[in-house]
Amino acid sequence: MTYEPIAHFLQTAGYDVETTASGVWYGVGHGFFVRVPPYETRPPSPAELAHLWRRPRILGVKYSLPPSDGTPTGGIYIVRDPDYDFPNLQATQRRKVRRGLERCEVRPISFTRLQTEGLVLNRESLARQRRDDPMLSNAEKWTRFCSAGETCEGAHAWGAFVKGDLASYAALFVADGVVHILHTMSRAAYLKQHSSPALIFSLTQTWMRTPGVRAVSFGPAGLSSWKGLDAFKSHMGFLFEPLTFAVRLRPIISSLLTNRLTRRMVEVLANRFPDNDTMRRVQRVLTLATHTTHSQSTTATFPTRQGGSA
Repeated sequence: MTYEPIAHFLQTAGYDVETTASGVWYGVGHGFFVRVPPYETRPPSPAELAHLWRRPRILGVKYSLPPSDGTPTGGIYIVRDPDYDFPNLQATQRRKVRRGLERCEVRPISFTRLQTEGLVLNRESLARQRRDDPMLSNAEKWTRFCSAGETCEGAHAWGAFVKGDLASYAALFVADGVVHILHTMSRAAYLKQHSSPALIFSLTQTWMRTPGVRAVSFGPAGLSSWKGLDAFKSHMGFLFEPLTFAVRLRPIISSLLTNRLTRRMVEVLANRFPDNDTMRRVQRVLTLATHTTHSQSTTATFPTRQGGSA
């Protein structure tokens, strides 16, 4: 696939971006870069990793590999069914979608309007999820994100409205025949109107009936222990496709952070502060990094592809 469109969008939106042979890497904070698209499963070559390590601010990278024989360490939620409709939904979610469609108007919206009305949805949703994302919660960064959406080819926004008010939105990026749902946020006051189920159902059904689109991706499973969003994706008919999530730490700090004592200390802190999203993510990252380190000698045996398959 061509990585230039998504790289251009992420860079324009304000992310720190690097492009290598196997994908686009962008900074998600705390010195970590994540490779997209998530369904790209080629292991990064030693030359790619050496290129990334030349940037002193990168402490670690996360990427996908083909699923292993054991319990999957990750995966993506995706719809491939061109006839996606109510039968794809979980029974309870089906009723919520019907109610939401009765109460909401769902349609594409401009990023200009999203910039004005979306920030409050971001902050409320992040608070409910007990996490933060400065790109969504910081007014200046949010303005830049929406400006990128307005100017970059492939970026789209959809909204669900209740009596003219933006109740839920989704920011999308379309590349290589795959619609990527980047963010979806909702206003707390309208949760009982089921605007989010109506929104995701409508946009997924519309895009799956669009010529040239072969899949709608709701992104990877969450790194933290908060599983509410993952359950929502599943109930909306997005199938979980297992992958192996790998984390590589900068060599100079890998042995320091993946040793048994450090991991035990993080485990104790995560158990002591169960509502701390950052601590849960650190624990998960160190677990994946340890697993990746132990598997390095067999990584080369994974089947590789010239491009990811969505």
